[in-house]
Amino acid sequence: MLISSHALHEVEARADRVAILRQGSLVACGTLAELSAQAALPVRIRIAAAAEKAAAVAERLGQAGTLRRDHAGTLELTCPGAEKMSIVRRIAELGDAVQDLEILPPRLDDIYIHFMEGSALQ
Repeated sequence: MLISSHALHEVEARADRVAILRQGSLVACGTLAELSAQAALPVRIRIAAAAEKAAAVAERLGQAGTLRRDHAGTLELTCPGAEKMSIVRRIAELGDAVQDLEILPPRLDDIYIHFMEGSALQ
């Protein structure tokens, strides 16, 4: 079945494969994982740190990628996808200082913008 939509969040939830057209030309086609790998967009890792240990966690991970910190002790690290597992191992070494971890891959919206900006065109 072929679905054409600008509601990318709905397409992302229902599609096995995605084709991205730009001015009638196919610029990308594949599964979300394949398109994400082609686009080489960064992955976000959201880390819930114990409030009193958030600064120490941020300091230990600061060189791993771009790090943002909020008031509640949540850290968000942005890194290349290829470095994700090594960073997750570093986070695991922090033990009880880390209460939770969420890996957020690029969304279809991010992938679509990447390909529409022409970076995939030759």
